[in-house]
Amino acid sequence: MIPKKLVSLLVALFILGSLAPLGAESKASPFFVKNVMVSKVYLYQQGYRVSYFSNGFKIQNTFIPIEWFTTTAGYKTDDGNKKAELYYGVGAEYPYLSIYWKNGKFHHVVLRVRQSYSDPSWGTTDPNVNAADKFTPDKDLEFTF
Repeated sequence: MIPKKLVSLLVALFILGSLAPLGAESKASPFFVKNVMVSKVYLYQQGYRVSYFSNGFKIQNTFIPIEWFTTTAGYKTDDGNKKAELYYGVGAEYPYLSIYWKNGKFHHVVLRVRQSYSDPSWGTTDPNVNAADKFTPDKDLEFTF
């Protein structure tokens, strides 16, 4: 049989041990993230045109260069990561765009799209339209909300 004093001591240590992290200092993240609902995604040879909803459900467009989806193209964040990520899914929350700022400056985007290209969230593009001037990998994206 375990003595009552030992059980009481173990319970007290467990409680104090679980409260210790509450007093620890936490560092604030340098990142700010905003998720926006996407109306349509258009695939071009140069990248993705994303039509997203701003405040008041007004449609805005942003153009994400294809070079940003890999680090080998030379376009990286200040910490060496890709400037854009793409994920496919089937959930009701798709499609949406997550925009990351680090210390107040644009950092990267994460585009989450529907897995099936036949989904209405995928738009069609005219192959005769040259949109190359809209995709500028050397320039950070700007957003209107």
